[in-house]
Amino acid sequence: MSSQNAVILMERSTFDPLAAPMREGFQRVAFDEKRHRASARELLNLAYANGGGDVVSVDEWWAGVSSDEEFSPDLLFVIEAVETGQLVAFAHCWTSAFVKDIATHPDIRGQGVGRVLVSEIASEFRKRGASLIRLKVQRDNPTKALEFYQRLDFRTV
Repeated sequence: MSSQNAVILMERSTFDPLAAPMREGFQRVAFDEKRHRASARELLNLAYANGGGDVVSVDEWWAGVSSDEEFSPDLLFVIEAVETGQLVAFAHCWTSAFVKDIATHPDIRGQGVGRVLVSEIASEFRKRGASLIRLKVQRDNPTKALEFYQRLDFRTV
């Protein structure tokens, strides 16, 4: 693996405030497998299509995710557009306070929705007693994910 494709482990305190009010027109909703499973994977595949993660089928992804010992359905975070109900941001976390996958639809990147998603994740894990959340990101992620996490005070481990 070249250094350009290096995977970086990052972490952020769950106790550091992350001001992120929900943007008008969007709402966080509970994950509903029947309603969100396919659209969540489609969003992840869209985000990872040019690198930064794996593009897999919905069924392959769900079989692996839902059978993992660290899986908890309440750690699937969904933000959708109020008007259309379209899933626009999604995150899947493990019970170990690890962010496995996270994506924001390309059409709304830069509008603060990703920041809200990370804020929601940190808040949930703070409630669960975790002091840190962790994630991995490819150094050359084409969506500039590394820079996004750095702006949110994630630090390289």
